[in-house]
Amino acid sequence: MKLYILITSFLLVFSKILFGQQSYPMVNDFLGDNALRGASVGLVISDVGTGKILVAHNPEILLAPASTAKIITSGVTLNLLGPEFQFETILGYTGKINRLTEKLEGDLIIKGGGDPTTGSEWFDVENPVGNLFDEWVESVKSAGISSIQGNLTADVSAFQKWALPPTWLWEDIGNYYGTGPSAINIYDNTVRLFFKSPVMPGINTEIIATKPEIRGVEWINEVRSSEINRDLAYVFGSPLDSKRLIRGTIPADRTNFEVKAAMPNPEIIFGEILKSKLELAGIDFKGEILVSEEEVVFEPLKSFFSPPLAKVCSVLNHESVNLIAESLVMQLAYQKQRFGHHNEGMKIITRFLKENLTSEPCFIDDGSGLSRFSAISARQMVDFLLLMHGSKQGGIFKLTLPAAGMGTLRTFSTVEFPGITLRCKSGSLTRVRAYAGYLICKSGKEVAFSVMVNNFSGSQQEVFRAIEGLMIKARNEF
Repeated sequence: MKLYILITSFLLVFSKILFGQQSYPMVNDFLGDNALRGASVGLVISDVGTGKILVAHNPEILLAPASTAKIITSGVTLNLLGPEFQFETILGYTGKINRLTEKLEGDLIIKGGGDPTTGSEWFDVENPVGNLFDEWVESVKSAGISSIQGNLTADVSAFQKWALPPTWLWEDIGNYYGTGPSAINIYDNTVRLFFKSPVMPGINTEIIATKPEIRGVEWINEVRSSEINRDLAYVFGSPLDSKRLIRGTIPADRTNFEVKAAMPNPEIIFGEILKSKLELAGIDFKGEILVSEEEVVFEPLKSFFSPPLAKVCSVLNHESVNLIAESLVMQLAYQKQRFGHHNEGMKIITRFLKENLTSEPCFIDDGSGLSRFSAISARQMVDFLLLMHGSKQGGIFKLTLPAAGMGTLRTFSTVEFPGITLRCKSGSLTRVRAYAGYLICKSGKEVAFSVMVNNFSGSQQEVFRAIEGLMIKARNEF
Protein backbone atom coordinates (compact mmCIF):
# COMPACT_ATOMS: atom_id res chain seq x y z
CA MET A 1 0.00 0.00 0.00
CA LYS A 2 2.82 2.41 0.87
CA LEU A 3 4.53 1.63 -2.46
CA TYR A 4 1.23 2.28 -4.30
CA ILE A 5 0.79 5.65 -2.57
CA LEU A 6 4.40 6.57 -3.34
CA ILE A 7 4.05 5.70 -7.04
CA THR A 8 0.72 7.52 -7.30
CA SER A 9 2.15 10.63 -5.66
CA PHE A 10 5.13 10.52 -8.01
CA LEU A 11 2.89 10.29 -11.07
CA LEU A 12 0.75 13.22 -9.93
CA VAL A 13 3.80 15.39 -9.32
CA PHE A 14 5.38 14.30 -12.62
CA SER A 15 2.22 15.07 -14.59
CA LYS A 16 1.98 18.52 -13.08
CA ILE A 17 5.59 19.26 -13.92
CA LEU A 18 5.15 17.84 -17.42
CA PHE A 19 2.18 20.07 -18.16
CA GLY A 20 3.51 23.14 -16.41
CA GLN A 21 0.93 23.47 -13.65
CA GLN A 22 3.55 23.90 -10.93
CA SER A 23 6.04 25.82 -13.05
CA TYR A 24 3.56 28.54 -13.97
CA PRO A 25 1.57 30.05 -11.08
CA MET A 26 -0.53 31.97 -13.60
CA VAL A 27 -2.38 28.74 -14.32
CA ASN A 28 -3.12 28.15 -10.65
CA ASP A 29 -4.24 31.78 -10.33
CA PHE A 30 -6.56 31.31 -13.28
CA LEU A 31 -8.02 28.06 -11.99
CA GLY A 32 -8.48 29.62 -8.58
CA ASP A 33 -10.65 32.44 -9.90
CA ASN A 34 -14.01 32.35 -8.14
CA ALA A 35 -15.88 32.64 -11.46
CA LEU A 36 -14.54 29.21 -12.45
CA ARG A 37 -15.76 27.47 -9.31
CA GLY A 38 -17.09 24.02 -10.22
CA ALA A 39 -16.12 24.36 -13.88
CA SER A 40 -14.41 21.92 -16.22
CA VAL A 41 -11.37 23.60 -17.75
CA GLY A 42 -9.13 22.54 -20.63
CA LEU A 43 -6.02 24.59 -21.37
CA VAL A 44 -3.01 24.19 -23.67
CA ILE A 45 -0.39 26.74 -24.73
CA SER A 46 2.23 25.51 -27.21
CA ASP A 47 5.28 27.03 -28.87
CA VAL A 48 4.42 27.52 -32.55
CA GLY A 49 8.05 27.11 -33.59
CA THR A 50 8.74 23.80 -31.86
CA GLY A 51 5.26 22.47 -31.09
CA LYS A 52 6.34 22.00 -27.46
CA ILE A 53 3.60 22.29 -24.85
CA LEU A 54 4.47 25.14 -22.50
CA VAL A 55 1.41 25.01 -20.25
CA ALA A 56 -1.45 22.55 -19.97
CA HIS A 57 -4.32 21.71 -17.71
CA ASN A 58 -6.64 18.81 -18.57
CA PRO A 59 -5.26 18.86 -22.13
CA GLU A 60 -7.10 15.70 -23.22
CA ILE A 61 -10.50 16.30 -21.62
CA LEU A 62 -13.29 16.70 -24.19
CA LEU A 63 -15.26 19.92 -23.78
CA ALA A 64 -17.84 21.93 -25.71
CA PRO A 65 -15.89 24.36 -27.94
CA ALA A 66 -18.83 26.67 -28.77
CA SER A 67 -17.91 28.93 -31.71
CA THR A 68 -14.20 28.10 -31.59
CA ALA A 69 -15.40 25.15 -33.71
CA LYS A 70 -15.47 27.67 -36.57
CA ILE A 71 -11.67 27.59 -36.52
CA ILE A 72 -11.84 23.99 -37.70
CA THR A 73 -14.61 24.63 -40.23
CA SER A 74 -12.80 27.57 -41.83
CA GLY A 75 -9.38 25.92 -41.72
CA VAL A 76 -10.53 22.67 -43.32
CA THR A 77 -12.51 24.52 -46.00
CA LEU A 78 -9.57 26.78 -46.88
CA ASN A 79 -7.35 23.72 -47.22
CA LEU A 80 -9.79 21.71 -49.34
CA LEU A 81 -11.36 24.42 -51.52
CA GLY A 82 -8.63 27.08 -51.56
CA PRO A 83 -8.84 30.77 -50.61
CA GLU A 84 -9.97 31.88 -54.10
CA PHE A 85 -13.04 29.65 -54.21
CA GLN A 86 -16.30 31.52 -54.89
CA PHE A 87 -19.95 30.54 -54.53
CA GLU A 88 -21.92 30.91 -57.76
CA THR A 89 -25.60 31.74 -58.31
CA ILE A 90 -26.84 31.49 -61.90
CA LEU A 91 -29.76 33.07 -63.73
CA GLY A 92 -31.04 31.15 -66.75
CA TYR A 93 -34.13 30.03 -68.60
CA THR A 94 -35.93 27.02 -70.05
CA GLY A 95 -37.88 26.89 -73.31
CA LYS A 96 -37.08 29.40 -76.02
CA ILE A 97 -37.01 33.13 -76.64
CA ASN A 98 -39.35 34.26 -79.42
CA ARG A 99 -37.31 36.94 -81.18
CA LEU A 100 -40.34 38.43 -82.90
CA THR A 101 -42.56 38.84 -79.84
CA GLU A 102 -39.68 39.12 -77.31
CA LYS A 103 -41.44 36.54 -75.18
CA LEU A 104 -39.73 33.89 -73.12
CA GLU A 105 -41.79 30.79 -73.86
CA GLY A 106 -40.61 29.00 -70.75
CA ASP A 107 -39.47 29.63 -67.16
CA LEU A 108 -36.86 31.91 -65.70
CA ILE A 109 -34.49 29.86 -63.49
CA ILE A 110 -32.41 30.76 -60.44
CA LYS A 111 -29.79 28.07 -59.85
CA GLY A 112 -28.48 28.27 -56.29
CA GLY A 113 -24.96 27.32 -55.27
CA GLY A 114 -25.29 27.91 -51.55
CA ASP A 115 -23.88 31.44 -51.41
CA PRO A 116 -24.40 32.72 -47.82
CA THR A 117 -23.21 36.25 -48.64
CA THR A 118 -26.08 37.40 -50.90
CA GLY A 119 -27.58 40.52 -49.37
CA SER A 120 -25.66 39.92 -46.14
CA GLU A 121 -25.10 42.91 -43.89
CA TRP A 122 -21.44 41.85 -43.69
CA PHE A 123 -20.86 41.94 -47.45
CA ASP A 124 -23.39 44.35 -48.91
CA VAL A 125 -20.96 47.30 -49.13
CA GLU A 126 -18.40 45.56 -51.35
CA ASN A 127 -20.78 43.07 -53.01
CA PRO A 128 -24.22 44.77 -53.00
CA VAL A 129 -27.17 42.52 -53.61
CA GLY A 130 -28.64 45.37 -55.65
CA ASN A 131 -25.89 44.80 -58.20
CA LEU A 132 -27.01 41.20 -58.59
CA PHE A 133 -30.61 42.11 -59.35
CA ASP A 134 -29.66 45.08 -61.59
CA GLU A 135 -27.25 42.91 -63.58
CA TRP A 136 -29.78 40.11 -63.89
CA VAL A 137 -32.57 42.40 -65.06
CA GLU A 138 -30.18 43.87 -67.63
CA SER A 139 -29.18 40.38 -68.79
CA VAL A 140 -32.86 39.49 -69.29
CA LYS A 141 -33.32 42.64 -71.41
CA SER A 142 -30.12 41.95 -73.36
CA ALA A 143 -31.39 38.47 -74.17
CA GLY A 144 -34.33 40.08 -75.93
CA ILE A 145 -36.94 39.24 -73.31
CA SER A 146 -39.68 41.77 -72.57
CA SER A 147 -42.22 39.30 -71.19
CA ILE A 148 -42.10 35.91 -69.48
CA GLN A 149 -44.89 33.44 -70.16
CA GLY A 150 -43.81 30.85 -67.61
CA ASN A 151 -42.84 30.90 -63.94
CA LEU A 152 -39.82 31.87 -61.90
CA THR A 153 -38.29 28.65 -60.57
CA ALA A 154 -35.73 28.54 -57.75
CA ASP A 155 -33.54 25.47 -58.30
CA VAL A 156 -32.31 24.49 -54.81
CA SER A 157 -31.15 21.01 -55.78
CA ALA A 158 -27.51 21.72 -54.86
CA PHE A 159 -28.25 21.45 -51.12
CA GLN A 160 -30.52 19.23 -49.09
CA LYS A 161 -33.57 20.93 -47.65
CA TRP A 162 -32.22 22.18 -44.35
CA ALA A 163 -32.48 19.42 -41.79
CA LEU A 164 -31.63 20.84 -38.39
CA PRO A 165 -28.78 19.12 -36.57
CA PRO A 166 -30.72 17.08 -34.00
CA THR A 167 -28.54 18.40 -31.19
CA TRP A 168 -29.49 22.06 -31.67
CA LEU A 169 -31.67 23.52 -28.92
CA TRP A 170 -35.29 24.46 -29.48
CA GLU A 171 -34.65 27.94 -28.08
CA ASP A 172 -31.97 28.57 -30.73
CA ILE A 173 -33.48 27.47 -34.03
CA GLY A 174 -36.10 30.20 -34.40
CA ASN A 175 -33.60 33.00 -33.81
CA TYR A 176 -31.30 34.57 -36.41
CA TYR A 177 -28.23 32.71 -35.14
CA GLY A 178 -30.08 29.40 -35.56
CA THR A 179 -31.05 29.92 -39.18
CA GLY A 180 -29.99 27.26 -41.66
CA PRO A 181 -28.54 27.41 -45.17
CA SER A 182 -30.39 26.94 -48.42
CA ALA A 183 -28.92 26.62 -51.89
CA ILE A 184 -30.36 30.16 -52.31
CA ASN A 185 -29.87 32.55 -49.38
CA ILE A 186 -30.75 36.21 -48.90
CA TYR A 187 -30.23 38.84 -46.16
CA ASP A 188 -28.37 36.37 -43.88
CA ASN A 189 -31.64 34.37 -43.91
CA THR A 190 -32.80 36.80 -41.24
CA VAL A 191 -36.14 38.51 -40.65
CA ARG A 192 -36.09 41.75 -38.67
CA LEU A 193 -39.12 42.26 -36.44
CA PHE A 194 -39.82 45.79 -35.21
CA PHE A 195 -41.63 46.22 -31.89
CA LYS A 196 -43.36 49.06 -30.10
CA SER A 197 -43.27 48.72 -26.31
CA PRO A 198 -45.36 50.55 -23.68
CA VAL A 199 -43.83 52.96 -21.18
CA MET A 200 -44.78 50.77 -18.24
CA PRO A 201 -42.93 47.45 -17.74
CA GLY A 202 -44.79 44.15 -17.82
CA ILE A 203 -47.20 45.17 -20.61
CA ASN A 204 -47.73 43.39 -23.94
CA THR A 205 -45.78 44.80 -26.88
CA GLU A 206 -46.82 45.23 -30.51
CA ILE A 207 -45.11 44.08 -33.73
CA ILE A 208 -45.38 47.06 -36.08
CA ALA A 209 -43.39 45.78 -39.09
CA THR A 210 -41.26 42.95 -40.47
CA LYS A 211 -38.39 43.31 -42.95
CA PRO A 212 -38.63 41.68 -45.37
CA GLU A 213 -42.32 40.91 -45.30
CA ILE A 214 -42.80 37.15 -44.96
CA ARG A 215 -46.03 35.80 -46.41
CA GLY A 216 -47.68 32.77 -44.88
CA VAL A 217 -46.03 33.09 -41.44
CA GLU A 218 -48.06 33.84 -38.33
CA TRP A 219 -46.14 35.76 -35.67
CA ILE A 220 -47.55 35.04 -32.20
CA ASN A 221 -46.31 37.85 -29.97
CA GLU A 222 -46.04 37.24 -26.21
CA VAL A 223 -43.21 39.72 -25.66
CA ARG A 224 -43.60 42.17 -22.77
CA SER A 225 -41.98 45.47 -21.90
CA SER A 226 -39.26 45.45 -19.25
CA GLU A 227 -37.01 47.71 -17.18
CA ILE A 228 -34.06 45.61 -18.38
CA ASN A 229 -32.35 47.57 -21.17
CA ARG A 230 -31.55 44.74 -23.58
CA ASP A 231 -33.10 42.25 -25.96
CA LEU A 232 -34.36 39.21 -24.05
CA ALA A 233 -36.89 38.11 -26.65
CA TYR A 234 -36.61 34.64 -28.19
CA VAL A 235 -38.29 33.28 -31.29
CA PHE A 236 -39.56 29.69 -31.26
CA GLY A 237 -40.54 27.74 -34.36
CA SER A 238 -39.42 25.00 -36.70
CA PRO A 239 -38.33 25.74 -40.31
CA LEU A 240 -41.18 23.42 -41.33
CA ASP A 241 -43.80 25.34 -39.34
CA SER A 242 -45.81 28.37 -40.49
CA LYS A 243 -46.11 29.76 -36.96
CA ARG A 244 -43.50 31.61 -34.88
CA LEU A 245 -43.91 32.30 -31.18
CA ILE A 246 -41.92 35.19 -29.67
CA ARG A 247 -41.52 35.23 -25.90
CA GLY A 248 -39.48 37.22 -23.41
CA THR A 249 -38.94 40.93 -22.91
CA ILE A 250 -37.63 44.05 -24.63
CA PRO A 251 -36.92 47.46 -23.07
CA ALA A 252 -39.96 49.58 -22.20
CA ASP A 253 -40.83 52.80 -24.04
CA ARG A 254 -39.38 51.89 -27.44
CA THR A 255 -41.00 52.82 -30.74
CA ASN A 256 -38.96 50.71 -33.18
CA PHE A 257 -37.08 48.00 -31.28
CA GLU A 258 -35.51 45.34 -33.51
CA VAL A 259 -35.53 41.59 -32.84
CA LYS A 260 -34.01 39.21 -35.40
CA ALA A 261 -35.54 35.85 -36.33
CA ALA A 262 -34.64 32.98 -38.63
CA MET A 263 -36.09 33.38 -42.13
CA PRO A 264 -38.17 30.50 -43.51
CA ASN A 265 -37.79 29.69 -47.22
CA PRO A 266 -35.21 32.34 -48.22
CA GLU A 267 -35.37 31.12 -51.83
CA ILE A 268 -38.98 32.38 -52.02
CA ILE A 269 -37.94 35.82 -50.72
CA PHE A 270 -35.12 35.91 -53.28
CA GLY A 271 -37.59 35.09 -56.04
CA GLU A 272 -40.06 37.72 -54.91
CA ILE A 273 -37.37 40.41 -54.99
CA LEU A 274 -36.26 39.42 -58.48
CA LYS A 275 -39.87 39.35 -59.70
CA SER A 276 -40.50 42.87 -58.38
CA LYS A 277 -37.29 44.13 -60.03
CA LEU A 278 -38.33 42.63 -63.36
CA GLU A 279 -41.75 44.25 -63.15
CA LEU A 280 -40.25 47.64 -62.24
CA ALA A 281 -38.05 47.36 -65.31
CA GLY A 282 -41.15 46.89 -67.49
CA ILE A 283 -40.73 43.16 -68.07
CA ASP A 284 -44.17 41.55 -68.07
CA PHE A 285 -44.32 38.58 -65.73
CA LYS A 286 -47.54 37.13 -64.36
CA GLY A 287 -46.24 33.71 -63.37
CA GLU A 288 -45.67 32.13 -59.97
CA ILE A 289 -42.55 31.63 -57.89
CA LEU A 290 -41.82 27.92 -57.64
CA VAL A 291 -39.15 25.92 -55.81
CA SER A 292 -37.58 22.83 -57.34
CA GLU A 293 -35.63 20.34 -55.27
CA GLU A 294 -34.86 18.49 -58.49
CA GLU A 295 -32.14 19.81 -60.77
CA VAL A 296 -33.46 21.88 -63.68
CA VAL A 297 -31.79 21.79 -67.09
CA PHE A 298 -31.58 25.36 -68.41
CA GLU A 299 -29.69 27.84 -70.57
CA PRO A 300 -27.54 30.21 -68.48
CA LEU A 301 -27.80 33.99 -68.79
CA LYS A 302 -25.75 35.52 -65.99
CA SER A 303 -23.77 34.36 -62.95
CA PHE A 304 -23.25 36.18 -59.68
CA PHE A 305 -20.20 35.29 -57.58
CA SER A 306 -19.51 35.67 -53.88
CA PRO A 307 -16.34 37.26 -52.55
CA PRO A 308 -13.40 34.82 -52.36
CA LEU A 309 -13.46 32.18 -49.63
CA ALA A 310 -10.66 33.93 -47.71
CA LYS A 311 -12.94 36.95 -47.26
CA VAL A 312 -15.93 34.76 -46.41
CA CYS A 313 -13.90 32.97 -43.72
CA SER A 314 -12.70 36.30 -42.37
CA VAL A 315 -16.30 37.43 -41.80
CA LEU A 316 -17.09 33.99 -40.38
CA ASN A 317 -14.36 34.23 -37.74
CA HIS A 318 -14.59 37.95 -37.06
CA GLU A 319 -18.37 38.07 -36.62
CA SER A 320 -19.08 34.39 -35.81
CA VAL A 321 -21.84 33.95 -38.40
CA ASN A 322 -23.39 30.50 -37.95
CA LEU A 323 -25.08 30.57 -41.36
CA ILE A 324 -21.71 30.88 -43.09
CA ALA A 325 -20.25 28.00 -41.08
CA GLU A 326 -23.07 25.60 -41.94
CA SER A 327 -23.02 26.75 -45.59
CA LEU A 328 -19.33 25.81 -45.76
CA VAL A 329 -20.11 22.36 -44.36
CA MET A 330 -22.75 21.85 -47.06
CA GLN A 331 -20.43 23.21 -49.74
CA LEU A 332 -17.70 20.71 -48.84
CA ALA A 333 -20.15 17.89 -49.49
CA TYR A 334 -21.42 19.55 -52.70
CA GLN A 335 -17.91 19.91 -54.13
CA LYS A 336 -17.15 16.26 -53.41
CA GLN A 337 -20.36 14.55 -54.51
CA ARG A 338 -22.45 17.30 -56.18
CA PHE A 339 -25.00 17.32 -53.40
CA GLY A 340 -24.70 19.43 -50.26
CA HIS A 341 -25.65 17.15 -47.39
CA HIS A 342 -24.81 18.37 -43.90
CA ASN A 343 -23.92 14.96 -42.47
CA GLU A 344 -21.63 14.26 -45.42
CA GLY A 345 -19.93 17.62 -44.97
CA MET A 346 -19.29 16.87 -41.32
CA LYS A 347 -17.84 13.49 -42.30
CA ILE A 348 -15.36 15.28 -44.57
CA ILE A 349 -14.28 17.54 -41.70
CA THR A 350 -13.97 14.62 -39.27
CA ARG A 351 -11.97 12.61 -41.80
CA PHE A 352 -9.61 15.56 -42.34
CA LEU A 353 -8.95 15.75 -38.59
CA LYS A 354 -8.28 12.02 -38.30
CA GLU A 355 -5.98 11.93 -41.32
CA ASN A 356 -3.97 15.03 -40.40
CA LEU A 357 -3.98 15.14 -36.60
CA THR A 358 -4.83 12.17 -34.45
CA SER A 359 -7.09 9.19 -34.16
CA GLU A 360 -8.02 10.24 -30.63
CA PRO A 361 -11.80 10.67 -30.32
CA CYS A 362 -13.53 14.00 -30.72
CA PHE A 363 -17.12 14.83 -31.58
CA ILE A 364 -17.94 17.61 -34.03
CA ASP A 365 -21.71 17.80 -34.64
CA ASP A 366 -21.87 21.00 -36.69
CA GLY A 367 -19.72 23.64 -38.32
CA SER A 368 -20.73 26.56 -36.13
CA GLY A 369 -20.39 25.21 -32.59
CA LEU A 370 -24.05 25.82 -31.78
CA SER A 371 -24.46 22.16 -30.82
CA ARG A 372 -23.79 21.44 -27.17
CA PHE A 373 -22.98 17.84 -28.05
CA SER A 374 -19.76 18.78 -29.85
CA ALA A 375 -16.68 17.96 -27.78
CA ILE A 376 -12.99 18.45 -28.48
CA SER A 377 -9.91 18.72 -26.30
CA ALA A 378 -7.71 21.78 -25.91
CA ARG A 379 -4.80 19.65 -27.12
CA GLN A 380 -6.64 18.74 -30.34
CA MET A 381 -7.58 22.38 -30.95
CA VAL A 382 -3.98 23.52 -30.51
CA ASP A 383 -2.72 20.70 -32.71
CA PHE A 384 -5.09 21.95 -35.42
CA LEU A 385 -3.79 25.51 -34.99
CA LEU A 386 -0.21 24.22 -35.32
CA LEU A 387 -1.21 22.28 -38.43
CA MET A 388 -2.74 25.41 -39.98
CA HIS A 389 0.35 27.47 -39.05
CA GLY A 390 2.53 25.12 -41.08
CA SER A 391 0.11 24.70 -43.99
CA LYS A 392 0.08 26.42 -47.36
CA GLN A 393 -2.94 28.45 -46.24
CA GLY A 394 -1.49 29.30 -42.81
CA GLY A 395 -0.90 33.00 -43.45
CA ILE A 396 -4.34 33.52 -44.98
CA PHE A 397 -5.98 31.51 -42.20
CA LYS A 398 -4.42 33.71 -39.49
CA LEU A 399 -5.72 36.81 -41.24
CA THR A 400 -9.27 35.45 -40.93
CA LEU A 401 -8.97 35.61 -37.12
CA PRO A 402 -9.81 38.91 -35.42
CA ALA A 403 -7.25 40.83 -33.40
CA ALA A 404 -7.94 42.54 -30.07
CA GLY A 405 -10.54 45.27 -30.48
CA MET A 406 -12.00 43.70 -33.65
CA GLY A 407 -15.14 41.66 -34.25
CA THR A 408 -15.99 39.35 -31.37
CA LEU A 409 -12.67 40.36 -29.70
CA ARG A 410 -13.76 43.98 -29.41
CA THR A 411 -13.66 43.83 -25.60
CA PHE A 412 -10.04 42.61 -25.43
CA SER A 413 -7.59 45.31 -24.36
CA THR A 414 -5.75 46.85 -27.32
CA VAL A 415 -3.19 48.19 -24.83
CA GLU A 416 -2.27 44.74 -23.52
CA PHE A 417 -2.61 43.17 -27.00
CA PRO A 418 -1.53 45.86 -29.49
CA GLY A 419 -1.75 45.39 -33.24
CA ILE A 420 -1.97 41.74 -34.24
CA THR A 421 -0.20 40.29 -31.20
CA LEU A 422 -3.42 38.40 -30.44
CA ARG A 423 -5.40 36.65 -33.14
CA CYS A 424 -8.06 34.23 -31.99
CA LYS A 425 -11.65 33.02 -32.18
CA SER A 426 -14.06 33.35 -29.30
CA GLY A 427 -16.89 31.01 -28.40
CA SER A 428 -19.76 31.28 -25.96
CA LEU A 429 -22.92 29.42 -25.04
CA THR A 430 -24.79 29.35 -21.77
CA ARG A 431 -22.13 28.32 -19.20
CA VAL A 432 -19.52 27.86 -21.96
CA ARG A 433 -16.65 30.22 -22.75
CA ALA A 434 -13.75 29.40 -25.05
CA TYR A 435 -10.90 31.06 -26.94
CA ALA A 436 -8.38 29.61 -29.36
CA GLY A 437 -5.77 31.14 -31.63
CA TYR A 438 -2.30 32.64 -31.71
CA LEU A 439 -0.43 35.02 -29.39
CA ILE A 440 2.86 36.82 -30.02
CA CYS A 441 4.57 37.26 -26.65
CA LYS A 442 6.74 40.18 -25.60
CA SER A 443 9.82 37.97 -26.06
CA GLY A 444 8.88 37.58 -29.73
CA LYS A 445 7.84 33.95 -29.27
CA GLU A 446 4.58 32.96 -30.95
CA VAL A 447 2.32 30.49 -29.20
CA ALA A 448 -0.86 28.68 -30.13
CA PHE A 449 -3.43 28.32 -27.38
CA SER A 450 -6.83 26.91 -26.53
CA VAL A 451 -8.75 27.53 -23.34
CA MET A 452 -12.23 26.08 -22.81
CA VAL A 453 -14.34 26.58 -19.70
CA ASN A 454 -17.58 24.62 -19.32
CA ASN A 455 -20.23 24.82 -16.60
CA PHE A 456 -18.77 27.74 -14.68
CA SER A 457 -20.58 29.41 -11.81
CA GLY A 458 -19.63 33.02 -12.53
CA SER A 459 -20.94 35.37 -15.20
CA GLN A 460 -19.77 35.36 -18.81
CA GLN A 461 -18.04 38.69 -18.21
CA GLU A 462 -16.20 37.40 -15.15
CA VAL A 463 -14.94 34.34 -17.01
CA PHE A 464 -13.86 36.53 -19.93
CA ARG A 465 -11.85 38.73 -17.58
CA ALA A 466 -10.19 35.67 -16.05
CA ILE A 467 -9.21 34.36 -19.50
CA GLU A 468 -8.00 37.79 -20.62
CA GLY A 469 -5.88 37.99 -17.45
CA LEU A 470 -4.39 34.57 -18.20
CA MET A 471 -3.45 35.62 -21.73
CA ILE A 472 -1.90 38.87 -20.49
CA LYS A 473 0.34 36.87 -18.14
CA ALA A 474 1.18 34.40 -20.92
CA ARG A 475 2.23 37.26 -23.21
CA ASN A 476 4.42 38.73 -20.50
CA GLU A 477 6.06 35.47 -19.36
CA PHE A 478 6.79 33.46 -22.50
